[in-house]
Amino acid sequence: VKSIPDREFVPVSFYSIEDVHTMHGALIQMSHHWGSMRLYTRNDKTGQWDYTSFKDFPKPTPIEPVSVCYPVLENDNAGKAAILANSMVRVYYHMPVRMDGSRARRCRSYGVVVDAERGLVVVSRRTVPINLGDMYISIAESAIIPAKVRFLHPTHNFAIVQYDPGHIGETDIRAITMCLKPLKQGDSTRLISYNRYGNPVCINTVVSDSIPIIIPPSTFPCWRSINAEVITLESPLTLDHPSGVLANDDGEVQALWLSYLSCDAEGKDREHLAGLPVKTILPALHRLQQGQEPQLRSLNIEVGPINVAQARKSGLSDRWMQELQQSGRNRGSLFWVKSVETRSNAMGVLNDLDIIITINGKLMTRLEDLDVQYTHDELTMVVLRNKKEMELKVKTTECGQGTDRLVFWAGATLQAPHKAALQQSRKVPSGVYTTARSAGSPAYMYGLMPTMWITHVNGQSTPDLDSFIAAVQACADNTYVRIKTMTFDMVPMVLSIKT
Repeated sequence: VKSIPDREFVPVSFYSIEDVHTMHGALIQMSHHWGSMRLYTRNDKTGQWDYTSFKDFPKPTPIEPVSVCYPVLENDNAGKAAILANSMVRVYYHMPVRMDGSRARRCRSYGVVVDAERGLVVVSRRTVPINLGDMYISIAESAIIPAKVRFLHPTHNFAIVQYDPGHIGETDIRAITMCLKPLKQGDSTRLISYNRYGNPVCINTVVSDSIPIIIPPSTFPCWRSINAEVITLESPLTLDHPSGVLANDDGEVQALWLSYLSCDAEGKDREHLAGLPVKTILPALHRLQQGQEPQLRSLNIEVGPINVAQARKSGLSDRWMQELQQSGRNRGSLFWVKSVETRSNAMGVLNDLDIIITINGKLMTRLEDLDVQYTHDELTMVVLRNKKEMELKVKTTECGQGTDRLVFWAGATLQAPHKAALQQSRKVPSGVYTTARSAGSPAYMYGLMPTMWITHVNGQSTPDLDSFIAAVQACADNTYVRIKTMTFDMVPMVLSIKT
């Protein structure tokens, strides 16, 4: 094992103790950059295990360009869309630690090439929920090359990742051609995807609806798609394919078919499949194509639909009713504020249950009307609050790049409160948030749980990670440390944790 270079893929053969007669094979990746390799030997005199660390492993092997051929989509119903099979790659993502409330450690699904010259690929955020990990893409199930995360959208279900086009040789990989015409109920479309055996498939179907997707908050706050309108399809066969593209007769892609992550009441992961209009990715994609990092802004609010009848009972005037009818865009609903993210600029300006009438002078009757927030420092909004119309100036907040620091202590993974935690919490007792813990660790044994906030260490206040580090560095090994915490439901608790 010491002779295997870091990041190298190696075949391993093994058998299970339940069936010693059957051999199995797997392809694993050597990973020396996330953790050291150690040899442990039991010491019968001390009763402990002594260890030796191994270092100086061979460096990663240079990547040689490889040319591969895509399989042919043998379905006459695909028409011009058959070539879209050459625009899909499988994305593998391994996350060495849990952070931002994510639970999965290894994810995979197909992504769509949107810029072949730059190697830009769009993939679901169910596959790439955080920005820390090892990513590889498989091209035509024939070549594996590394990739990296370039952008994670804060509210919509997509991430943009990038590979080096120089690694694929003469492979005929093609970027999709987009069609910005929205799909409507009753429109014919075709899903281009891959089956479990790595073969391209085409499913002709019809759009059943275009609706807001509602994913309820999780018991353990984690990223979820909000403020998004998605496309549903009639054919039940599409539910067997968690990723792909929806294309028209000319082979132009109108929507991305993606997997949306949600959790049930017991905290178990559930999957929803829906289409995301391609125009949703353009603001971030155009920035990357110009060589810039996407710098989107956001109101940091979650909205939900409310029908016009309810809005009228809440005080919507006849003047706005007439404007809704004359606009020709009335779908029988407006939108109300479900929550305002803690610590955002909108907090204290917008309130829960506010009904949004206009944004920058335009009626908000579709979720896409909220996208104006991405490019404005301030928005003028007319809202209905307590049966009174109010005009508000609301500043947006820069989305940022997400979590950039983790602290490991006593088996717990600590970080500053992430976006999902701020969305679901009315108060932030501390800047030290427990996002995960390791089984069998002191944190696990003595009751420090995910979603707890750490406010004090041995009586010393810990408002941020720096103060927490300074406090625990003064704690001797093999001693009890008094930790004052606050649960996510704002119940104070004191724990004694033996280091």
